[in-house]
Amino acid sequence: VEMAAHAWLKYGIRIYAVPYEDDSDLETLQKITEAANGVLYDVGTNMSKVYDE
Repeated sequence: VEMAAHAWLKYGIRIYAVPYEDDSDLETLQKITEAANGVLYDVGTNMSKVYDE
């Protein structure tokens, strides 16, 4: 999470996460994406939709 925040604050790198399984660690993924001003998509989100956004 700290590295995600560093990537955002120092380099403007956003992190987007797309979990592939229902048992993914959504809490950690949420923290990472929030720290890096990114987005956490729902499990099973169509990757074409993600790339289009």
